[in-house]
This record gives sequence, structure tokens and C-alpha cells, in this order.
Amino acid sequence: KSTLLRVLAGLWPYHHGQFAIEGSRLFLPQRPYLPYDSLRAAVCYPHANGADDAAIQAALEQVGLGRLKHRLDEKQEWHSHLSGGEQQRLSLARALVFRPQILFLDEATNQLDDASSLELMQTLKRELPDTLIIGISHQSQVQALFTQRIRLEAAE
Repeated sequence: KSTLLRVLAGLWPYHHGQFAIEGSRLFLPQRPYLPYDSLRAAVCYPHANGADDAAIQAALEQVGLGRLKHRLDEKQEWHSHLSGGEQQRLSLARALVFRPQILFLDEATNQLDDASSLELMQTLKRELPDTLIIGISHQSQVQALFTQRIRLEAAE
């Protein structure tokens, strides 16, 4: 499932055939990459130009990391200072900052409890109404938010 999602996102070159997905894309994996850099850089990754502070701070508030919004210039090994769930929240803030046309979520809330996952997915749907969200999730509450679902079974 993850490989299929990576192919659709244009991140996996080892496939045959053709398909076309137009629009700006953002891929959020289960374990987000957090550079050893400022919090601003971590939220804005992979975009070097970043975004304005107000947008970053608002996104951090919306994903439940408002306590960090005044630490944008602080350099840390953020993956060591944030729990797995907090890292996923930070990753979801990227989507709110950059507002992609297509958002790929690969188990992007699996480190969070069901209620938090549901709340964050509802936030994404509310704040990104024009974004196509394609996701993988084993959380039934999250699955229920998708208007169309495909169930993939293991190959024999």
C-alpha cells in the first residue's frame, strides 16, 4: 500500500506504465523527516523558502503544538525532543502551511490516539477544502472520513 502511494505521489521510480496526476503535491509518511535545524525549517521541509511566521504559528496551533510556536528559530534534534505523535502533528502542520492540491498521507496519524487522529483529519478537511487527500490508514475513524475507499488485500 505504501509503495502504491509513493508511486502515485511520484516518489517511487521503480514501476512500469503511465499515469498523470496534476497539481502541487505533498507526501507525509508515518515517520516524518525532521532536519537538525530550526523548528521553522522542520515545519517548512522540504521547501527551502519556507513560509511566513504567522502561517507557521497558526498551523502549529491547529495541530495541537501551539506551545512550540514561539520557538521557530530554536535549533534542535526535533526527532529526539518530540514524541512520535508530536512529530506526526508537526508533519501535518506542513500541509496546513503549504496547502497542496494533492496530499498523500501514509499512516500519517498512526502514532496518535483515535480521537486525536480524527480531530486532525477533520482539521485538514476543513482547512484544505480544495485539496485532494489520498491516504492509507488502519484507523476506522480516519477511514470513515474518506468519501471513497479502496480495500487492498495481501497478494497470494
